[in-house]
Amino acid sequence: MLPTHVRTIRAWTLPFLLGYVLAFLLNAKGAAVPQASSYAQRAVLLSEGGSYPFVSVGDQDVADLTTWHFNNQAHAACVIGIWLLYDLVNYNAAAESTVEYVFGQQYCSAGFETDIGGRVSSLRPVGARRDYTLSTLTVYSGLYFQGQAAFSESELPDLTAELGDDNNAWSLMVTGAAEEKWTLYRLSNYSQVVACVFPIESEELYAPGALPDIGAFLGPIGSARIGCPIGVRAVGIPSLGRSRRL
Repeated sequence: MLPTHVRTIRAWTLPFLLGYVLAFLLNAKGAAVPQASSYAQRAVLLSEGGSYPFVSVGDQDVADLTTWHFNNQAHAACVIGIWLLYDLVNYNAAAESTVEYVFGQQYCSAGFETDIGGRVSSLRPVGARRDYTLSTLTVYSGLYFQGQAAFSESELPDLTAELGDDNNAWSLMVTGAAEEKWTLYRLSNYSQVVACVFPIESEELYAPGALPDIGAFLGPIGSARIGCPIGVRAVGIPSLGRSRRL
């Protein structure tokens, strides 16, 4: 018998299934359907085959889909918010591998941009779980948003302590409105300003700014906090659109 978080729908076409899963995203566990302005993050992974089982992970970081009985089964996803899907467990921490980015408000992908279909082993949301439109900064210990993550809605005083000392390989995502900038510093405890960063506005409302290699673009950073001092260079970070191979 499948666990309660894995549902099976038999003999339905994929388009009908996607519509069903969108409704499931908005009405989990019998709760009242939120208004369209609700930006709480959720994700549902869809498998392939005649029975189309799927798994709802809510807003959780899932380091190993084996514990959800869904490892290497996802071939598509429906999301509210900003999500990263990884080929390996623990967000590709042990080795660089494929990453799939999926973003949107009630967005369903019929398939993935990468060859990760049938190989998804971990996934996690980006930014605030309760509202993906809030201003946040997430810094990752590896390139292309892999490895450990340090998240904040206000300040990150010591990234080296949180992520390790190889800060040339870090990457970041910044969410929220373009007016809400973040200042990056070369050293811990907000010493030696590097630049301010903000997400560039795009056709996809509230799409995050994504910088897959901080070191190549800005050099190493040691701390960050919201706000931008007068006179500091402001750098717009482009988005990745709806979905993207990384």
